[in-house]
Amino acid sequence: MTLLAAGRLRLRAHRTIPMPEAAEAHRLLESRTARERIILTLP
Repeated sequence: MTLLAAGRLRLRAHRTIPMPEAAEAHRLLESRTARERIILTLP
């Protein structure tokens, strides 16, 4: 977490999705169309 906070580590994200749309993120993962990580964001 320290490296991430310092900007020395970056997470590759396929897509960022707001938390209220978590069901859509789950569908993407189940369909295997997301090759990288999906990040759920908080408002």
